[in-house]
Amino acid sequence: MEIPLGKNRDSSGFAEESKCFGLRPTEKRAPERLSDCYIPYRVCPMEPRRLRYFLAAAQELHFTRAARLLRVAQPALSQQIRLLEEEVGTKLFKRANRRVSLTPAGEAFRVRAISSVEQASLAVSDALSVGRGKSGTISIGLVSSSVYSELPIFVRWFRSSVPNANLELKELEPWEQWESIERGSLDIGIMHTSPDNPMLEAVVLSREKLVLAVPEHHVVAQKQPVDFKLLEQETFIIPPRHRLFGYHDTVIAACRSNGFAPAKILTTRFLQTSLGLVAGGLGVALVPTTFRESLKVRGVVYRSLMPPVPEVELFAVWRKGEASPLMLRVQNTLRNFEFLIREEDCFQHWCEPPIPHIRSSAAGKSVGLCEA
Repeated sequence: MEIPLGKNRDSSGFAEESKCFGLRPTEKRAPERLSDCYIPYRVCPMEPRRLRYFLAAAQELHFTRAARLLRVAQPALSQQIRLLEEEVGTKLFKRANRRVSLTPAGEAFRVRAISSVEQASLAVSDALSVGRGKSGTISIGLVSSSVYSELPIFVRWFRSSVPNANLELKELEPWEQWESIERGSLDIGIMHTSPDNPMLEAVVLSREKLVLAVPEHHVVAQKQPVDFKLLEQETFIIPPRHRLFGYHDTVIAACRSNGFAPAKILTTRFLQTSLGLVAGGLGVALVPTTFRESLKVRGVVYRSLMPPVPEVELFAVWRKGEASPLMLRVQNTLRNFEFLIREEDCFQHWCEPPIPHIRSSAAGKSVGLCEA
């Protein structure tokens, strides 16, 4: 039974004396709050300095050497040890014939004291790491198409710049991302839509031209580039429309700018799914250029479009206001994402191996490779 602060536990007055918070002894979980710790209140204010003094004396078993190790006066060390023993309520050291040793109570106390000092040190280290933006957790919602474009660049930066931080990725629809960000259950959303909400901030990560995905035996598959007006009678396979301007509206606007509305629309949640439907001959799809480089589907060919070529933007969205140091660091990187892309492009350029060229012998009997 849990005992509230200051309430009598029994007639002996034990709880009144200790004024502790109760925890059933059978519970094995690690304490997360002070109320979870079964510790008398008079032990809680114990100074970490006294624990360090005790551990030094327990290590050396000689007060003078321990004082020298701690760089304090020996009388000061002895006084702190006496105060600690008074606080604990029992002798921790046995002093006899100028020799010092630990009592059984001191041995038991030493084990816990070592753990307490280590935990305190870890607490300071963890707090500094979080305070400096070197650790923590960032949750990001994303649309599937970002996996083939800018997301891998960001993930590589995150893992190399803040290796001690956690990154949680969730594939969500744009409207799911907005709601999660507004509730505070999601830190950042990556989508093709910029929410019209003064509480949210949105930055453009990239702008990509769209290419046409058609069945390989389609009549326009033989053309390069394709005149958009040739698609007037086609079924367009696109993501569903949301309450804000997004990918769906970009495709419809491109059709209308060429003087027609799609004859038929087939909606699918993921752009990758639209390619499977294209391969089955159910229609055509407009997809980001990166799909041509990263996503090959049997039965589907990609064709460029005649100018003006429609473009789609990819946004990073987050809630305005106070943020953790790690979140501020990530926000700053996303605001300057184009520089991150340039740095990665330069890195890949310099890391590419030299292109070999063919050198043949004068007699034409042997061929070898040499590096430029």
